[in-house]
Amino acid sequence: MNPINTPAFQSINDWPESSLLTRLLFENFWPGLLVFTVIALMFCFYGLKSGSKNQLITALILLLAAGVFPTLSIAVTTSREHLIALTARLADATVPPQDLDQLHQMFDENIALHVMGSAVFTNRKDLLEAATRVEAAYRFGEHAILSIDAVQIDDARAQSYLQLRTPIEGTGSSDFGAPTSAWLIDWRRPNPDTEWTISSIMWLKIMGIVDPSPGLIP
Repeated sequence: MNPINTPAFQSINDWPESSLLTRLLFENFWPGLLVFTVIALMFCFYGLKSGSKNQLITALILLLAAGVFPTLSIAVTTSREHLIALTARLADATVPPQDLDQLHQMFDENIALHVMGSAVFTNRKDLLEAATRVEAAYRFGEHAILSIDAVQIDDARAQSYLQLRTPIEGTGSSDFGAPTSAWLIDWRRPNPDTEWTISSIMWLKIMGIVDPSPGLIP
């Protein structure tokens, strides 16, 4: 197996710790915004009560500082946010009718699909052909994204996690209901100036289907 097709991590529990400062400044502005706003309102209340101009000025400064958090969040897209957006785009592209052109762009030429610990496909051509056969064999509804996250490992590697609920009906008598599935997606790029492509997809689980390997992929 080509190392590029091998998942960087087998579980999101193995992911490196993300920067708390990055998340608070650029990804989730609500904690900083709420803390600064509450403190500003306290200074404003006591300033008005006591007639202290200094406290009112402090309240104004704190309110202006609070506005920095949503401004930074809107202005800056972190690598994690970008990878999450790419992962959501991948999910959208697999909803019938599948966007095979989009998938072709996102898939590395030597992409591998890992099912039950084994690489079922090891190139883009075979995987796209299998995707076409799966679409013909099953009737898929629109995905509901239950959980999505991502981590950039270094300049060349990243990984994302995707959990979906997807209505599936077999073309015969089988009816799978709306099982949930979980996936680990590995991303690669030759240098920081190029877009990420998918080098490996690991099928972690699918609820309601005991063994996803035999006969599920036509």
